[in-house]
Amino acid sequence: GPDCSLSVPSTESYWILPNVKPFSPSVGRASHKTVMHGKFMWVIGGYAFNYSSFQMVLNYNVESTIWNVIPVNPLHIAPAQRYGHSLALYQDE
Repeated sequence: GPDCSLSVPSTESYWILPNVKPFSPSVGRASHKTVMHGKFMWVIGGYAFNYSSFQMVLNYNVESTIWNVIPVNPLHIAPAQRYGHSLALYQDE
């Protein structure tokens, strides 16, 4: 297990799949990037193998353990659709 408290092989699981509305049940993502900013982990881009939404922005509040889908309005400044990219936090922005 992740903290050596489970023997291998184990009949207990230690992975969970979070449900993020409106994509419940959530599907796995690949080639996305994450960055921590304060109490939020931001997830930008990537793709799912059965749903290709490259322009997805999510955040996860590590204190409340709540996921949020952040609407992306193409008429405003927003991340372009992307996957397999880089992501960095610069000067707290």
